[in-house]
Amino acid sequence: MNPLTLKSKISLTVSLLVTIMMISFSALIISFFNHRFKENIKETQFTLVSQLASQLDNQIRSAQAELVQLAKSIPAATLRDPAASERFLADRTANMMEFDSGVYILSLYGILIAGSDHEPGMRDRDFSTLDCFRKTVESCKPQISDPF
Repeated sequence: MNPLTLKSKISLTVSLLVTIMMISFSALIISFFNHRFKENIKETQFTLVSQLASQLDNQIRSAQAELVQLAKSIPAATLRDPAASERFLADRTANMMEFDSGVYILSLYGILIAGSDHEPGMRDRDFSTLDCFRKTVESCKPQISDPF
């Protein structure tokens, strides 16, 4: 058996060191790019979600403005007559397609006067305990409630 010469030992050691350094640098570079890739995905997703939230906010504000205009157009005499209130809402159903759960008219005391899509037995129901109703009455301003 021939022992390895000094030249062979140095060549083998240098080759191993270079291989280890290349593997280490490769792992470091892959780790760096993996981190940057994840950061880019996170930033892109945050931008996308922020834009979607902004669009949703705009749609909700638009719907709120539509409801405010509807409320301002209701004659006072109509509010005193539940049947007239029902007809008033029925005449405007085509303009309120985004309100798929219906539009309701409540008295200042939270009692249901009329609704565009209400179930039997809902009339004269008391909604005064709802947080969104109380906030609206207290502030005298339109409110956007939490999702049901």
